[in-house]
Amino acid sequence: MGLLREKNLILLILLTLFGVGTQNGLFLWLVSFLNEARSFPIFLASVGLALFSAGMAAGRLGSGWMAARWTNTRVLLILLCLLNLDLLLLMSFSGKGLILILCFMAGFGCSGLFPCLLALGGICFPHWAGTAMGLLGTAAGIGSTLVSWWMSAASQGAGLDTGFFMSLLTALIALTLMAASYRRLKASEDT
Repeated sequence: MGLLREKNLILLILLTLFGVGTQNGLFLWLVSFLNEARSFPIFLASVGLALFSAGMAAGRLGSGWMAARWTNTRVLLILLCLLNLDLLLLMSFSGKGLILILCFMAGFGCSGLFPCLLALGGICFPHWAGTAMGLLGTAAGIGSTLVSWWMSAASQGAGLDTGFFMSLLTALIALTLMAASYRRLKASEDT
């Protein structure tokens, strides 16, 4: 219970809720969005999902390489900026080739969020690393369910474009939290 009073842990939990929630909401809704809102044939929409997954795989390698050279905090900020830019462009453009590239880049933007957050949990709370990681894992599951539900509720009422906008909104919340707390998390990581 004492760990739940730590401001940095609350911040990491919120980042996990919104960041990893966005990632799994995208994974769940990307094919439907491409098929219905962007008029992709189902095969091409599935290629978009495959490219998102490939971006996740490539991004795990890339974010691991970046985290070894920089701090996890900096990598999180970079990935959240990339994710927000990709989602904004996905919402704005309709060209099939560009959208498929953006699907890959969105996967790259999501790729290192959870590993970096877990690493920060272990670094910030070395005596309670297992508990911190367990709480972050729980937050990832709750965030995934919550963001997917928000997307489906918005899609049901106002269409898939609005539902997909919810993923941009949650990613923007994660980026805002990260930017506002960048110095605090970086200081925790540096000590």
